[in-house]
Amino acid sequence: MRKFLFLAMASALVTLFACSGGGKKISLQPNLKPGEKYSLEYKVVMDQDMKSLNNRITILMGHLLDVKSVSPQKESDLELKYNHISIAMKSGNMIDMSYDSDSSYPAKSAMDMPGGMSDMLRDIYGKVFGSMLNKPMQVKLEANGKVKSVSGYKELLQSIKDSMQQYLGPGGSAGMDGLMSDKQISDVFQQLFAGLPQKPVSVGESWAADFEMENNGIGMKISNTYKLVEVLEKENVAVIDVKGKISSAGNKKINNDGLEMTMELTGTSEGRIEVDMTTGMTRSGKVTQDMNVTVESKQTGKMPMTMKTVTTINGKKS
Repeated sequence: MRKFLFLAMASALVTLFACSGGGKKISLQPNLKPGEKYSLEYKVVMDQDMKSLNNRITILMGHLLDVKSVSPQKESDLELKYNHISIAMKSGNMIDMSYDSDSSYPAKSAMDMPGGMSDMLRDIYGKVFGSMLNKPMQVKLEANGKVKSVSGYKELLQSIKDSMQQYLGPGGSAGMDGLMSDKQISDVFQQLFAGLPQKPVSVGESWAADFEMENNGIGMKISNTYKLVEVLEKENVAVIDVKGKISSAGNKKINNDGLEMTMELTGTSEGRIEVDMTTGMTRSGKVTQDMNVTVESKQTGKMPMTMKTVTTINGKKS
């Protein structure tokens, strides 16, 4: 279950994109300045329907982005931190829990769980998410918005593993190694700039972008079409519509605690994003993603599920 939850979390984040307006052509590329700081907040509401079981997961992740330096070639060195994380989960009549890193609720040990599964999950998330807060990761961004490299994720992953072992004892972090890699961190961060047009565009013009993401070895291909629908000159904002198709890519095998499975997925996404034309950063956006997922193993057979995710993002200069 833990692997599927983190996969869903990562997958939910896949729909966020930054892009770039009358008759004139507008060029949108990252234009960050040293010393600038940005606050970014992602909220993901995900509804899963698997047979007769309905799950709703709401995740909010706040980030602080600090522009450390920008080279003459417009490559940017950025520092990224999580500063606020909350999660709420409801699964039928079995689980109804919430956790917010801004609350004073203390995480406990697995030995002190009076409230059943909901309390246990809340405390696990308290440990995991608490260990992620304010841990810096470094991102190097090329002039065109492509992520060149990331670092610091290994230290963040080690903090998570240490917290899990402290909570669950030796072996409590088993299976965590596949949770995070440089490619996965790069993929998630890349969503801020993945839809930037590589040449100037005018209102009404469309462009396409394809890319792949990976989580726990499972590949996902995203094929998007973007359209510049409006330029708000007063607000200095470009309004972009995005439509996309989602499919499986590459390896489709999962090893979940010794249970070998394959996963196939198809889906679509649709939404609208507002981009600051000066910086190329996403100012706000909302994207809805619908997916059909089939997980299959020899032991359980086929397990089809549907997944609907609504993702909103808000960004501002700090």
